[in-house]
Amino acid sequence: MEGMLSVLRVDHPLWRLLRPLYLRGQNPYPPVVALAAYFDGSKNREHGIIAVAGYLGIVEMWDGRFTPTWRKVIDSAPHPITEFKASDCRNGFGEFGEPWTKEERNDLTRDFVDVIISPAHQPLGLGAAVQMDYADFETEELREQIEDFAFFWCFSAVARDAIRLSDGILGNDRLHCIFDNDPRTKGRARQAFEGTLDIAAPTFLSRIREPAFEDSEELPPLQAADLLAHETYKELSNRRQVPPRTPSIALSRLVNAAYHYGYWVPLSQAIGVVEQMRRGQTPPTVAAPRLYDSSAHEKICRSADG
Repeated sequence: MEGMLSVLRVDHPLWRLLRPLYLRGQNPYPPVVALAAYFDGSKNREHGIIAVAGYLGIVEMWDGRFTPTWRKVIDSAPHPITEFKASDCRNGFGEFGEPWTKEERNDLTRDFVDVIISPAHQPLGLGAAVQMDYADFETEELREQIEDFAFFWCFSAVARDAIRLSDGILGNDRLHCIFDNDPRTKGRARQAFEGTLDIAAPTFLSRIREPAFEDSEELPPLQAADLLAHETYKELSNRRQVPPRTPSIALSRLVNAAYHYGYWVPLSQAIGVVEQMRRGQTPPTVAAPRLYDSSAHEKICRSADG
């Protein structure tokens, strides 16, 4: 299985799914296509997983169709909420505590998945995760540094995939990367962007804008990214259980109805690749086991390599 450095080629199924979205009359590649990628992160120290995931789509779709539909679901929720937080909804925390029932929370998650996979929307989902063992790091400072590195690797992987996917149709525009306006996320996203520039090819800078930060309460695409980031983390966590837990219903519906691609690597492998790139060396092909791949026969990839 190819890894982050070569996973999205022009002939990749994801390209073939994206290309028709941009056909305009006789000109299949308009001079400017505004693409926005919304990203969020998820982590859990108990399971030693950092994940970054998000959705890629044209701005017109996000603003004109996706956002109004998502807000209708929020407004029609059985109990008042300001935004959808996947982890809180799954576990009954925050706004999803009493009087929410488990059935109500499951139904609401189903409704938001319906928005993402609607034929009128279907943004393209990308995710990456790093697996580590916190017991290997003796101090809290070191753990924080390792988390920062893992976030950087995941962001770099997903951003590179998004650029490879959209490069042929960006024209004179650049990819917009938007994160939640959370202080910790802002710091990590900025560090990740700068770190990616240090190891990326010169053309990377011309294809991507510096990360922007918005309030997830006001921006439904960020809430969708939060959902995918949580499901990416949860899927890798489920595989580490003995025996492994089955994939979630939400993730199964997402990857079966719209294109999603996500993978993971051990921390040691991620560090090795980055060190080689920083030394100007060409790293070997990364064997990154897939978490989910909508183009595969087994879309949630729990085969030998996943």
